[in-house]
Amino acid sequence: MNQRFLRLFLILLAVLLLLPACGKKQAGESASGPASSSIKDNQTEGPVVPEDADFIVAYAKDPDADIKENIKRIEAEHGITAAVLDYSTYNTRFDPFAGADKLALDLATGRVKPDVIIAAKGTNKVAQTVMEKRLYSDLTPYLEKDPHINLDNVFGTVLESFTTSDGKIWGLSDVMAAQTLLGNDALLGDLAGKSGWTIGEMLDFAESLPDDVLLMDLAQESGQRALLGENGYLSFVDLAPGTCSFDSPEFLRWLKFLGALPAGAEYARTSPLAQVEPEEQYQFYHNGMIALRELAYFNLQSLVRDPAWFGTKDYTRIGYAGTEGTVFDLIFSDTFMIGKDAAPDLAWEFIAACMEPDRYPDGRPTGGGSIPVLKDVYDELCEEYYDYYIIGSFSGGGGMAKKDPEVPPPTSETLDKPGYVFEFTEEDAARLKKDLDSRQVTPIAGRLPSAVREIVEEEISAYLLGKATAETCASAVQSRVSIWLAEHK
Repeated sequence: MNQRFLRLFLILLAVLLLLPACGKKQAGESASGPASSSIKDNQTEGPVVPEDADFIVAYAKDPDADIKENIKRIEAEHGITAAVLDYSTYNTRFDPFAGADKLALDLATGRVKPDVIIAAKGTNKVAQTVMEKRLYSDLTPYLEKDPHINLDNVFGTVLESFTTSDGKIWGLSDVMAAQTLLGNDALLGDLAGKSGWTIGEMLDFAESLPDDVLLMDLAQESGQRALLGENGYLSFVDLAPGTCSFDSPEFLRWLKFLGALPAGAEYARTSPLAQVEPEEQYQFYHNGMIALRELAYFNLQSLVRDPAWFGTKDYTRIGYAGTEGTVFDLIFSDTFMIGKDAAPDLAWEFIAACMEPDRYPDGRPTGGGSIPVLKDVYDELCEEYYDYYIIGSFSGGGGMAKKDPEVPPPTSETLDKPGYVFEFTEEDAARLKKDLDSRQVTPIAGRLPSAVREIVEEEISAYLLGKATAETCASAVQSRVSIWLAEHK
């Protein structure tokens, strides 16, 4: 009797284990059916590429409709069979990056060798794997001859971001976002117009400010990222030989600066901005009482509003401290790469089509909060602003007013609430374009490893909590980062 019940129990258990698999979507399949007839799938091993596939595209994100359309177009125009390896079906509510992890592993082991690889971000695991293991084809030959997506028309900051130490371009993105520190020229003095600065220069500047002028509205909790961005600690790290200098006097000086910043309740009590309503905070910037402001740009409209922050066009995008010669920290969305074993001409045709501005419903790459990477698209978008006044409220919101010779121009005094009014001119567009077209960014291949940043910030947190002195903190950072660099040469 016991054996009978045991057999029944085992049969029931087997049925229950099989049920989830029966309802699971297969890779390359959506709720409405397969994304491509070329795809088969093994949920354990991953997508299987059919032997008759002439062109393979792999991604671990929900693809845009235009990506699917471009795959169909490639098939139709060239009479080939395209296979789509959709790893996004491995993503779950509990692990939204499972697909990217699986694709990165399959690329690293050589289980799949796509012609085109699409990563959701230029810094995610898929892109990092392709870059670090050199699983890409250099895009330079195609950028040298393409009539539109070429070296002359892609912003220099974008090209530099995707350039390796040996001069190869391993990927491209169609849109970007940016972050930087904006400085008031009247306070920057000799630093006005400078592109990037060292931590030492920033600390010297902070010490030179009058007592009634703040470097920035800072608390201990936000000081590191606000002033250094993602890569500021690179000034203490040399990735090529795998060495670091966190035991230097400059790092100790930085620690003591952080330690002197107000924290928690003290910040809430002492920060001038914390004492007034948000719509009144602009006064501290317009009246020269705060020297720097951190800005994030998600579209062209956010870039053209720079004059609003200090109430003047006399400002400098000086960049985060520690990355001398760097104006922006750039963030990319879709990153397109050609595999090293690819059919390269077809792959480039596909990538170039995905980068064209007509892939967007409104015909331009500003949907979803994004800055175009192509100069001619930038020029076209800027022209729309020349015939308008830029208007905004300091409490949030903004818009534009058409210039009309029959109507008096708006002014900040005529607005319903505190705000700004200014014009975006061709000179302003040229100045911004110059910054975007510079090579003044840190290449993705040379950015500070996130593991190193986490080590530094962990030890600094202990120091700021009073669990270590500046000296013992520096020593701990130097030791731990040195070990990590040695293990990852």
